[in-house]
Amino acid sequence: MRVPASLRSRSGQTNATIIILGVVVMLLLAVVLYLVIRHVSKSPDGDGDPDGDDPPEAEVVKEGEKINREDAQKKDAKSDKKNKTKVLAAPPTVGEKSIKESLEEGRTYHVLQRMAVRVKKGRYKKIWGSDELIQIGMVREMKISRFIESNDGKTVVERRTIEADRVVEIYTGVGKELELDLGKELNKELLANLGLTRKSGLIKPVRPVVLALTAGKGEEFTRDSSTKAHGGLTTMDGKVVKLTQVDGKGVTSVTPLSGSLSARERDFFFNRNLFSHADKLLNETAKRGDEWTIDGALLTELFSQVFTRESPSIKGKVKVERQDDTTVNGEKMATFLIKQSDSELEFVEEEEEGVTFRLTYRPRGEMLYSLQGRYIHSSDLTGEMVLKQVRPGILFGTSTSIMDEPKLRVTYYCEKK
Repeated sequence: MRVPASLRSRSGQTNATIIILGVVVMLLLAVVLYLVIRHVSKSPDGDGDPDGDDPPEAEVVKEGEKINREDAQKKDAKSDKKNKTKVLAAPPTVGEKSIKESLEEGRTYHVLQRMAVRVKKGRYKKIWGSDELIQIGMVREMKISRFIESNDGKTVVERRTIEADRVVEIYTGVGKELELDLGKELNKELLANLGLTRKSGLIKPVRPVVLALTAGKGEEFTRDSSTKAHGGLTTMDGKVVKLTQVDGKGVTSVTPLSGSLSARERDFFFNRNLFSHADKLLNETAKRGDEWTIDGALLTELFSQVFTRESPSIKGKVKVERQDDTTVNGEKMATFLIKQSDSELEFVEEEEEGVTFRLTYRPRGEMLYSLQGRYIHSSDLTGEMVLKQVRPGILFGTSTSIMDEPKLRVTYYCEKK
C-alpha cells in the first residue's frame, strides 16, 4: 500500500508507543467483505433485481424519528420477519481516555472506502442471458464524513453523512484476465465521474467504466461487444444520521436527519462501533519486527463498514508485524504489515432457515495508524475468498453461481480535519 508521495516521508524511529485498535484494526476493510456477499446481491437501488425494476424496500424509520435499540427490537418482535432487527452484541468497554483521544470533539473524520472483487469463472444469467462462464468484476466506493458533536469519554454523539455510495460491475466473455485496479492513491475516487444515478442499470458506452476500473489498461475489453457494464448509486447515498454510542452498550440510538431508513439501513447503523479506533489497546511497546495476533472477532467494524445490512460473525485471527514508522502531513504513523501466511478469517451468517453463507478470507497488506490521533489513517488489504457454504442467490443475484475463489481487495483512507 502506498499513500501519495506528497503525503508521506519515512522515519527511522521504531520505538514509539503504538496502539492498534481492536474492532477497527482494519476499519478500512470493511470495507467490506460482507458487502461482497450481501450488497452485491442487492442492486444499487436497494432491491434484489439487477435491472432495478423491483420496488424499493419498506421504510421503517422516518426522517427525524429517533429510534432506540431496545425500541426497535420490541417493535420488530410484532412485525414481519423480513424487517426484524439483526443487531450484534454490544462491543466491550473501552475507557474514557481512549475514547477521548480517538474521537476528538468538534472535528470531522473524512473517510473513503473502496472495494474490488473479481470472479474469473462465474455465471450470471440475469445479465448475460445464458449460463456461459464469464468474468465478473465489481467496484464499490463509499465516501463518509463523521462529525463528532460531543464526546465526554463515555457517550459520543456523531453526525454521519454518506456523501457518496457507488457500485459498478463489469461482465465479459473475453478470455484475457480482467484485472481490476484501485490504484496506489487510496484517497482517490474512481467512480465519481461516471454519471451514476439512483436508477441502476446497464451503462453505455462501457469504455469509461472499464478504463476507470482497470486504471486505463482494459482497452481489449472495451472493443469486445460481449462486455457489459452495470451500476448506480445505492440507497445509502446521501443519507445523514445522528448516532449515539455509550461505552459498553454500542450504538444506543439512530436518528435519520436526511431521508428515511429501511430495515437493512437501520441495522447497518445500529451495528456501527464509533469507538473502533480506540478499542483494545494492543502491544503498546512494540518495536520494528515485533509480531502479535489479533482476534478476528475484533475486526467486525472493519469488514462491515461498506455493506448495508447486519454484520456476519467473524472468527479466526490476523497476525501483524511492526514496520518502520512513517510521517504523513507532519503526523507520525505506525506501520503494520498484515502477514497472510498466519492470517485467516471466517465469515458466517446464520438466519432462522440456517446458514446463509460461510467463507474464509486470508488477507495480506499494510496499515498506517496515527500515533498522535489514535485512528487508522489508511489500509490496503488483498486476498482470496474461499466459499465453503453459500445459499443460492446470495452472491450476485439468484441466477448467479461462482466457480472459483473470488479475489477481494479493500482500501481505507481517513483524514481528520
